[in-house]
Amino acid sequence: MHLFWFVYFFMLGATFASFYNVVGIRSIDHISLTRRSMCPKCNHKLRFIDVIPLVGFIINRGHCHFCKEKIHIKYFLIEVLGGLLYALSFQVYGLSLYTLILMVLFSLIMIFIVSYYEHKLVLNKLVYYFLPILMILQIINDNFISSIQGFAVCIICTYILSLSEKGLSKYVLYTSCLGLVLGFKATILFLVISIIAIVLAKLFKKLPKFVYIVSYSCMISIFAYPYINELLLKIMG
Repeated sequence: MHLFWFVYFFMLGATFASFYNVVGIRSIDHISLTRRSMCPKCNHKLRFIDVIPLVGFIINRGHCHFCKEKIHIKYFLIEVLGGLLYALSFQVYGLSLYTLILMVLFSLIMIFIVSYYEHKLVLNKLVYYFLPILMILQIINDNFISSIQGFAVCIICTYILSLSEKGLSKYVLYTSCLGLVLGFKATILFLVISIIAIVLAKLFKKLPKFVYIVSYSCMISIFAYPYINELLLKIMG
């Protein structure tokens, strides 16, 4: 039964990620989300099997069925990422309200990653929709105080960082959403991982964009925190 739910959440995540690919790509072009997908090279409308998450890419061997143009692997990878995020949420937190909260957060993260990769666009308008939903869910989950603390810490830290790094102020809303879901303790872990990532990147002179650093640091923190917290409790107790 556990395997069934794991596979179910993986496929659900891959399916949503496929849609978020579309949202991220069309976000700046004002193209209707209901319009059928088509090949960007030959403009041929894709078959039903072509748009099935993961399956379409594998069956067509990474090429358009009609013109044989190579399809960028980024579409396949974001679907894999979505599947893993949803499946791991279930694996770590089970069938819980917090798993649903994580699914909502990961939806925001994936859209942010795709839209930034495609258009260098920071979709703060999208945060205005996600933020109240996440707040309501955290209140229902009886985790509001810790959430507000994480929310405040991320706002303060991002603002302080923006004073020395130009352009980072536009990420205040986005990081506040991450802190809201993480809660206070996991937010501290998130900040530590983010700082380590920045330091290592500067040492190797390859500094990823801020949106990637905070997004992937948040993912790691979400799944690592329960195990690190349990380990610390054993050491201290």
